Amino acid sequence: MSARHELLRVAYPDRQGHALDHVRALTARSIAIETRRTVQLGERLAVALVLPGCFESPPLVGTVASTDPVELELDDRGRRELARIDDLVGAHERWWARPGYARLAALPRLRLASLPTPLHRAERVGVGELWLKRDDLTGFGFGGNKIRKLELIAADALRFGADTIVTGAGVQSNWVRAAMAVAAHVGLQGIAVFHGQSPGERRGNFLLDELVGAELCVTGNPDRAALDAAIAARAERARDAGRMPYVIGRGGATPLGVASYVLAMLELAVQADALGAAFDEVVLATGSCGTQAGLVLGAKWLGLDLRVRGITVSRGADECRARIGKLARDAAALLGLELAITDDDIVVDDRYIGEGYGIPTPAGAAAIRRMARTEGAFLDPVYTGKAFAGLLDGIERGTIARTARLCFLHSGGSPALFA
Repeated sequence: MSARHELLRVAYPDRQGHALDHVRALTARSIAIETRRTVQLGERLAVALVLPGCFESPPLVGTVASTDPVELELDDRGRRELARIDDLVGAHERWWARPGYARLAALPRLRLASLPTPLHRAERVGVGELWLKRDDLTGFGFGGNKIRKLELIAADALRFGADTIVTGAGVQSNWVRAAMAVAAHVGLQGIAVFHGQSPGERRGNFLLDELVGAELCVTGNPDRAALDAAIAARAERARDAGRMPYVIGRGGATPLGVASYVLAMLELAVQADALGAAFDEVVLATGSCGTQAGLVLGAKWLGLDLRVRGITVSRGADECRARIGKLARDAAALLGLELAITDDDIVVDDRYIGEGYGIPTPAGAAAIRRMARTEGAFLDPVYTGKAFAGLLDGIERGTIARTARLCFLHSGGSPALFA
């Protein structure tokens, strides 16, 4: 067995993080695995291999040929799929051979997202060489980029023994809606704390939060800066009531959330290799800064010669750079990566915020229409619409070269169109 196969894991059909086990050995006909699941000799079993970089194979079906260790004798279709996986892993072995990958791959993780998300050329937009990384299609609860983060964060909450997830943001927050949906999915109570006033009508993300059974708490205070204290106070009330709350920072901007986008950069690198694509820049909307921090750290870890450009939709550029640097360094420490993140690694543009966070701009609205009418893809007015407007204007201004090979991360957020 090649050393690379030691990094493969097995996902059972329940897709829960606690059921992921290491592959012990592979042959052309069978898989030997380490498992805490009780299996019987002769039992028919369907498993999926989780490949480095978050890829998951179709189900491999076989018969349990031994129980110590558990060895699954594959049927003909499973053998063909195993051969395809072996070719894929071998073709990209240089990526998973990077120092620190084993710790990254071993993080407890729920299987929520449909990965890899598509990467395709956007030829009708009218922008040189433009590719779209469709993280709006992660496939769970309209969650977009938030679902990658919640795969790791919610798995940690379960490991912690939590029975409640507490987080917060604005009343139409994509993050809160995704977190509340994941809480419902794994059987935890969700508590959502919102700054500002309660909307008069249940619509958009606020309606979805209610549909999944979250406890909705509105502070009445419009100050976003005061929200963290309100979240902490609500978590303390839950403890006083005998609950075990797990508090998640706004936007999933935590070392685990950042780690999920280190893996996403690996996924993007593998896809680009397979498609013969190469990028000079990855452009994205930056809000709580965790996604950009992960992509910056991932590019540095993989040695990629590209720029990660964040178009901020809320904070000023200086504040974003400080947050991204700290988040990237904290995630590097979590993963045991000895990498220096410098100011030159962090590119943030704050010219497209408009009147403020969550307030649509004319340029953002035009960018949304342009993407919809050329690609049939739907951006949102809070995040991706403003970010794509920044990309288009950057090309016009010359801050982004017209000849640059660009990848735009579509991070999701489409429910905001219906708010």
